[in-house]
Amino acid sequence: MVLSTPVTVVTAITRATKKGVLIKGGRYLEALSSINTLAIDKTGTLTLGKIKVYKVELYDGYTEERVLEIASSLETHSEHLIAKAIIEYASKRNIENLSFDEVEIIPGKGIKGKKRGKTYSIGNDALVNEILGSSDSQSCDENESVVSYILEDKKIIAHIHMSDELRPETKSVIKEIKELGIRNIIMLTGDNESVASSIAKELSIEYDAELLPEDKVKAVKELKQKYGNVAMIGDGINDAPALALADVSISMGSAGTAVAIETSDIVLSSDNLKNLPYLIKLSKKTKGIIRTNITIALIIKLVFFILVFFGIAILWLAVLLGDVGASLIVISLAMTVGLEKKLKRKKND
Repeated sequence: MVLSTPVTVVTAITRATKKGVLIKGGRYLEALSSINTLAIDKTGTLTLGKIKVYKVELYDGYTEERVLEIASSLETHSEHLIAKAIIEYASKRNIENLSFDEVEIIPGKGIKGKKRGKTYSIGNDALVNEILGSSDSQSCDENESVVSYILEDKKIIAHIHMSDELRPETKSVIKEIKELGIRNIIMLTGDNESVASSIAKELSIEYDAELLPEDKVKAVKELKQKYGNVAMIGDGINDAPALALADVSISMGSAGTAVAIETSDIVLSSDNLKNLPYLIKLSKKTKGIIRTNITIALIIKLVFFILVFFGIAILWLAVLLGDVGASLIVISLAMTVGLEKKLKRKKND
C-alpha cells in the first residue's frame, strides 16, 4: 500500500511525458484534479501565435522603411510573439537594425529607446496612454488581433497592424474542459476590449482585457478568492507573475518564453492544446486509482484480520497474502494509469 501511491504518480508522469506533457512533480498532478477554474492567456495559447503583419499605417511623412528600422530595432530586445512578427516582417524587406541607447522594456506595454536626442517607442494602447495621456484604440481594425504603435517623442508616427488566428482545436478543447468539470474559464489578455470580447463570445468564456502583468496577478488573486483552486495556462513573459501565483501553472512549451516555462509547474512541450484536457483526465484518473488502491488494500487487510481473529487463517499466511498480495494488486492497478484505452476521447468529441 505504501508503494502504490508513488508508483501510480510516477506511472502517470511517465505516460504524460510520452504525450509531450512535462509534469515537474506529483503534487501538481494531484492539485490539478481538484481545480474548477482555469485562467487562460490568448496569444499563443488560444491562438496559433503565428502573428503576421498585414499593414503599416504611416503618418507625418515617415516612410515604411524608416518606421520598420525603428520598430524592428527596438523589438530585438523582446521575446514577445509580436516582436518576432515585426522583426520577421522587416527582415523580409531587408531592413537593417539601428542602435538605440537607454533601451527600456516596459512590462505589458512596450519598449523605449533613445536615438540622436529623440525617444522612440513601440507598444500597445497602454503605452500610448502613458506617453500621451490618452488612448488611440480607434485605430484598430474591426477584425485584427493587435496593433502596435510607434512614437517619436510624444507623436504617433505609425501603426503596425497584425492578425492572429484561433487554433483549430481551441473550440473543441474549451468544450471538453467544461465537460470535465472546469466550470469557470476566464481569458486574461492584454489585448483591447473589442478583440477580447469577440474571441470570448466565440468561445463562450469569460474574459478580462487590457491587462498589464500586475493586472493579471490581481485577476488570479481575485479568482482564487472567488472560486478556490485556480490553474493558469500561458506562454509569455507577461504571464509569468500570474503563473507563479496560480495553484497549478501550465505553459505552452515550443511557443512559450523561457521565463514562462521556468515558472510553470507543467509544460505542454508539444505545443498541442489538446493535451490540456488529456492532462485533466490524467489527473482525475490518477487520483481515482490512488483512492481505489487504498480502499482495496484496507479491505484485504480487514478480511485477513477477521480470518486470523476467528482462527480460519494463520498469522504468517495473513501477512504474506494480506501485505504482499495486496501490494501486488494495487501496484498492478497503478500501472494502468494513463493508458490510452483508459483516457481515449469520446467518439462524438
